[in-house]
Amino acid sequence: VRPQQHRVREGEVAGGEAGVVGASCGVIGSWMASEALAVLLGHRVASRLLLVDLAAGLTRPVALGPDPGCPACGRHPVLRGIDASAYAISCTSMYPAEHPLEVTVEETDVLLKSHPGLILLDVREADELAVCKMGATHHIALGELGVRWEELPRDARILIHCHDGGRSLRATQFLRAKGLKAVSNVKGGIEAWSCRIDPSIRRY
Repeated sequence: VRPQQHRVREGEVAGGEAGVVGASCGVIGSWMASEALAVLLGHRVASRLLLVDLAAGLTRPVALGPDPGCPACGRHPVLRGIDASAYAISCTSMYPAEHPLEVTVEETDVLLKSHPGLILLDVREADELAVCKMGATHHIALGELGVRWEELPRDARILIHCHDGGRSLRATQFLRAKGLKAVSNVKGGIEAWSCRIDPSIRRY
């Protein structure tokens, strides 16, 4: 994606430092997904590079010649598949089975009773917290998590909840990307907790 060309004056921030227009990521991401499907369906038989100039509203394909020495697609390929044992890092090693991405409210209830040091993180807004809460919790609204996530111990077991599980799932994925491995989302949030664990908690 080529942004609109302009001269960077002294004191200005270059485009590479300022980031990209959000809409361009959506456009290119959707296009990449469509191309991947086309390859899987056999509609693309030759490699190509697609140049997209969103500023001018133009696209231009560039044909790519095969590399005869490529071990995967060259004249004498030796790579016929993927050997998972050749990689030191895998989804399993990054996120052990004992720390799944999501846990049910029933599993949360057991964990809270059996792990005294567990952190229950509430990522709802302050006005929601005033309505009801799941016992003792640590509160960081989702919108503040990007600047406050380092308040959380990196090696702590953390369960995250919101109202129905949507915001807390995003928070869980964010913290895992930051290297906090023992983090799980409470599926269904405090709504499910009220319906299936503690009916005394006010619903909204």
